[in-house]
Amino acid sequence: MVRVAIAACNSYEPVEIEQATSELIRLLGGLDNIITPGDKVLLKVNMLNASAPERAVTTHPEVLRSVIRHVKKVGGIVTVGDSPGGRNVGEVPKKVFKTTGIDKVCIDENVPLLLLDDDIVKKRSPGAKLYRFFTVGKAAVEADVVITIPRLKTHGFQMFTGAVKNLFGVIPGLKKAEFHVKVPNREDFGGMLVDLYQLISPKLAVMDGVIAMEGSGPSSGDPYHLGVLLASVDSAALDFIASKIIGLYPRKV
Repeated sequence: MVRVAIAACNSYEPVEIEQATSELIRLLGGLDNIITPGDKVLLKVNMLNASAPERAVTTHPEVLRSVIRHVKKVGGIVTVGDSPGGRNVGEVPKKVFKTTGIDKVCIDENVPLLLLDDDIVKKRSPGAKLYRFFTVGKAAVEADVVITIPRLKTHGFQMFTGAVKNLFGVIPGLKKAEFHVKVPNREDFGGMLVDLYQLISPKLAVMDGVIAMEGSGPSSGDPYHLGVLLASVDSAALDFIASKIIGLYPRKV
């Protein structure tokens, strides 16, 4: 049986976020079942572009802060990382890191923040059906544990973007655009994401649904107060439940 934990959380006030995150972890049986002291843990956030947290485009920094602290409590060695969309050159990544508020949290909590474009590797995905090889940030395949921390959003192309699609960000900037050209069919694109999911194999997903996005996501929709955090060791199960909560038919996602 796969468990998807849901906790009410009506704001990004640190105390409320911490309470909700603690409840999720309790419902899932504790992080010590997932993380061994000394494990290298990559927290894969969503830093799609240089959007302020209140726009509901990116992972909220307070959700990230809470996850960092919980991982540290069980002895995990934390790194935060992502590859924003587009050309990640010059000052572009720094602007994304700063505007999203992710860099400040990483400084506050004394953890490294990686641009996954900086060190890449080509890897084979076990059990892949459409795409056997992916070029990804090296940190995503060398970590002992990957935790995906998406924002809950609808999506103009894929209908929904959550824990599984958040892993698309381990692919370097412009390489992501190539996939949109090579895989224009929505179902095939979904199949490609499943192949990538099998390669990265995250051990936990924590979804930010306090303020979700509805409409033309992943960046042009409207913030929508949903008031929940969700978590599961199975990202696909989490996406199934989250999409059902917002009124989508999960098997079409």
